[in-house]
Amino acid sequence: MHSPRQTALLAARAADIRKAEDVRILDLRGRFVSGFFVVASVLNRHQAKAIAEDLLHQAKAAGRTHCRAEGLEDGTWVLVDLGDVVVHLFDPEYRRFYDLEQLWGDARKVAWKALKEERAKAKPRTKAKARRGGKKG
Repeated sequence: MHSPRQTALLAARAADIRKAEDVRILDLRGRFVSGFFVVASVLNRHQAKAIAEDLLHQAKAAGRTHCRAEGLEDGTWVLVDLGDVVVHLFDPEYRRFYDLEQLWGDARKVAWKALKEERAKAKPRTKAKARRGGKKG
């Protein structure tokens, strides 16, 4: 099973892969029952449902048994409860109205995109390059 931070990073990446916009991770450890919030904007309820279903599937595959989603029918604010991580998928208008980032303004923001870019830059060499000593040709 993943740590809460790893779960938040996986949730952010899953939302990003499915084209959610302005994905943010708020570190609420010590301030809220849930350790992390992942907040993202979605364009429609179908996108929100696809992201939520993907997150629930990944959570169950990782051994988390008490995960659930709410708001799937309406899709304006879908909440995915992964235990120590809560994912909020908002229609942009609802996100502006509820403004969780402002409400939890003292929460530390996790720079997950920077971590993603660092990993992409540090990709291991392919097997073919390793056999050739890293040389092209």
